[in-house]
Amino acid sequence: MAGARTPLLAASLGAALGLLVGAAVGLRLAPDASEERALAPTGNTPAAERDARVAALEAEVAHWRDAYEQLTRKDQGPSAPAEPPSAASPSPAAPAAQPDGGPFDTQALQDRGYTEEEANRLRERYDAYQLALLYLNDRAGREGWRQQPRFQTESRQLSDDLHAELGDRDYDAILYAAGRSNRVQVAGVLAGSVAERAGLREGDEIVSYDGHRIFEGQALVDATGGGEAGAETEMVVRRDGGDLRIVLPRGPIGIRLQPARVLPEGFL
Repeated sequence: MAGARTPLLAASLGAALGLLVGAAVGLRLAPDASEERALAPTGNTPAAERDARVAALEAEVAHWRDAYEQLTRKDQGPSAPAEPPSAASPSPAAPAAQPDGGPFDTQALQDRGYTEEEANRLRERYDAYQLALLYLNDRAGREGWRQQPRFQTESRQLSDDLHAELGDRDYDAILYAAGRSNRVQVAGVLAGSVAERAGLREGDEIVSYDGHRIFEGQALVDATGGGEAGAETEMVVRRDGGDLRIVLPRGPIGIRLQPARVLPEGFL
């Protein structure tokens, strides 16, 4: 019975996706005068408000398209469960990236010290990042390299550019407000590994590697693969509320990673 429901649910999602795409395209290409008046509350221009609605619809399109693709893959047969990302070896090519997380919570930022203007600026910058990711995903699919290392590299570059532009504090805040994970924790330590010798434990939170803040697992994988192999570097981990500084050689650490979402430091 569950197998019979899956195609029906997939078809329903497909239909919903079509409606959302039509709504987004309609708003983009053919807003009428009455709609423009409805989109113009005090203090906002019709064009700005319309663009905000378009961005919200495009993000929802991405969400439902991802759900539809997952159901389609499931209907094609079972696949092996994926392990958590590991800094013990490079990651495989990434699957199709989609904007993730829930609605951007500007109020959460305002409640924790950001002004309304600052919170809206971060929301707008995150929307721009999501759209860039959506268009990258579309282009890679059309050109046939969505499952290739090139796609992983280019999608990662978008994230790195956002981090570099905003800095650690605002990047941390933008991930949190978007409902995304903003921390990386140790989910397991491989026997005989550098991590075991260094005393890393399950539950440790990776704060930084070689002086660079770590907010995502792939960032740690990339960092361990840089520089001179075997050269000593420092990694900071958080355990029981305190920070530990560990010196270890550059290269595979030998840990399994898991994402986590926590309240950023410095928030009120």
